[in-house]
Amino acid sequence: MKSYCLLLCLLLFCTCLHAQTQNNEGDSEKQPAIADTAEINKLVNKSVNIYLQYPDSARAIAERAILLSKQIKYNIGIGSSFAAIGYSYWAQSYYAFSLYFLFSAESYLKDTRRYGDLSMLYRIIARNYTEMGQFNQAELYLKKSEANAALSRDNGKIALIYNESSLIDLRKKNYDGAWHKGNVALQLADKYNDTLLTGIIYSRLGDILQETGKINLIKPYLDSAYRWSKLSSNNRLRSLVLNDYANYYLAQKNIEGALASANAASLLADSTGNIAVKIAAASILANCYHAKKDNDLELAYQIKYSLLEDSSNTEYRKKGFQLFQQFFSLNSKLHDLETEEHANLVGRERIRFQHIIIVVLGMFVIILLAGLITIYFLYREKNRLVEQLADRNEAVIHQKSIIEQQSQHLVQVNDLKTKLFAVISHDLRTPISSLRSIMGLFQKQGLTEEQTVALLKKMLPALDAADLTLSNLLNWSLKQMTGLKINQSTMSLFPVVEEMARVFEFALQQKNITYSNNIPPSLKVYFDEHHLTIILRNLVSNAIKFTPQNGFISVAAKQDGDKIIISVRDTGQGMGPEDIAKLFISTSYFSTRGTSGEKGTGLGLMLCKELLELNGSSVFVESSVGKGSTFYLNLSVKPNS
Repeated sequence: MKSYCLLLCLLLFCTCLHAQTQNNEGDSEKQPAIADTAEINKLVNKSVNIYLQYPDSARAIAERAILLSKQIKYNIGIGSSFAAIGYSYWAQSYYAFSLYFLFSAESYLKDTRRYGDLSMLYRIIARNYTEMGQFNQAELYLKKSEANAALSRDNGKIALIYNESSLIDLRKKNYDGAWHKGNVALQLADKYNDTLLTGIIYSRLGDILQETGKINLIKPYLDSAYRWSKLSSNNRLRSLVLNDYANYYLAQKNIEGALASANAASLLADSTGNIAVKIAAASILANCYHAKKDNDLELAYQIKYSLLEDSSNTEYRKKGFQLFQQFFSLNSKLHDLETEEHANLVGRERIRFQHIIIVVLGMFVIILLAGLITIYFLYREKNRLVEQLADRNEAVIHQKSIIEQQSQHLVQVNDLKTKLFAVISHDLRTPISSLRSIMGLFQKQGLTEEQTVALLKKMLPALDAADLTLSNLLNWSLKQMTGLKINQSTMSLFPVVEEMARVFEFALQQKNITYSNNIPPSLKVYFDEHHLTIILRNLVSNAIKFTPQNGFISVAAKQDGDKIIISVRDTGQGMGPEDIAKLFISTSYFSTRGTSGEKGTGLGLMLCKELLELNGSSVFVESSVGKGSTFYLNLSVKPNS
């Protein structure tokens, strides 16, 4: 039965896969690769960035972006592409063509919130009307540009609007207004570091000075305009400035300078396709040769001027014809896209019908399989419950075993606690009783002050030992109850080791033990300073305890890669392998008497081991009976990863 069900499912899957494969094959043959909006936006931005330098290339890129936008019905891409084409025609002084595409762009973008793009669109429309002498229309669209610039919160666009308003006033012969607005635009352009606009404004201010007859003041403005046009790669502006240079030199009777500037303007206009600049350059050259009284060349450039005027009109008509050709070509491509989309729609309907048939067949198969699947899952559920019960029984047995182990461990810990408190209370009772006897005798004047001081000095090692025992007990109890807090930092070893000599000064003198600090002063470790003090205090105390009279204790360290190995070596009685093995067993707390009969609890070494492990470090011992012991601490130079 299971095999039969699997066979039906496999048949259903293969039918679906075959239908989908046919659909994919048909689509792959019919549909071209479609761009996404990011690619279209990239093309539009590229076109807008180069329309002043290479208007023909910018227009070609924008036309491709329109076609791609139409394929995916991306209206913002269509509108932005139309705008980019309009900008390129304005750069070549084809104002009617420019307005056609800019108004087409407005129909796609006006209801969007792309206020920055709309501000630029209306500003270029206004500029076209300015060039065509329709100043009222220019001012109307400039107000629209200003409103959208305010909504975009881009203050840099306000400078552009002041610049266009300055041009309108210049063309209307309102020179004071043009000069004021030009200077405001210059201040804003300088504030927002707009190199392109700065060059344009300097050129505008130069035009104002020229038209108002202030020729002597024009040169610095032309120099600034030329420099900024080169920095911003604005070839259109640079060609216009070169013609302004030519007019300036001609007015100053510098004919050679005028000839050089006009020829340079004409050559640069060839690269941008700006016929208006070439016509103006030809007129200036004719005037230059008239001033030189060279009638032949004057006549030649007058003829060239006339030919360029005629060529401009012819080119304008030719561009118009090309525009209509491009328009019909684009419509043809869009029609092909719509036809293809209709064919794809029919194909999708066919596939949808196939899917309906497959779904109906699938429903029959599902009904057939439903009962079998229900029985199968009930059977699986029964087995799962049985397995769960077995797992729970096993878990209960395991938990019982853990509880028994923990109970046994608690008994051991409790026994150990009883033993520790018995030993510690005995160790503390002796020095406290002795101290009480001394103080009692002193109070009854049974001892002189000198005898009391001498006895107290002898009592000092016992009190230090008691203090260390209490400190170890406190830290051990904190560790057992709540866990010790860790506060690691980079610290110097030398002061901590040197502090041990001061702490155990009297105990060292009592046994005449030489204590040597061989730690390099510059050596540093990453460790909890309080924990390291506890560890070294216990190790040095043990070394004193097991070192006989006239012995030697040294603390040294060496760096091994990113580790610091600290060694605490003594010349004491040493240990055998059996005793070494008992040192760090948590349930034994191994201890022996010192060379002067000093007692211990074994708690200190266990505390040292736990503190080292808490700081990510370790300890190991080397010792021989009668030859002393060396404890090695393996510490880190920097934080452990």
